[in-house]
Amino acid sequence: MQPDDREINMIDAWQVLWWCSYLSVTKTQLEQAIIAAGPVVVDLRQYLGSKHAQAPAAPLIKALLGANHAARRSTPF
Repeated sequence: MQPDDREINMIDAWQVLWWCSYLSVTKTQLEQAIIAAGPVVVDLRQYLGSKHAQAPAAPLIKALLGANHAARRSTPF
């Protein structure tokens, strides 16, 4: 699932993870870019010099969620 492609919501943790992966930046770099260019994705992509055609984040997020889910299942509570 892709988040809203107009603005990045830094309060929503899954959006931060998705956009960091998509833009190939760390959370700190994303925060700094938003301070410099604002939360509008078009402006951020231009600021960061990103030229992404497709979203590569889906497999990463599925892997992270899968690993997290497996860890929760092995917990006795």
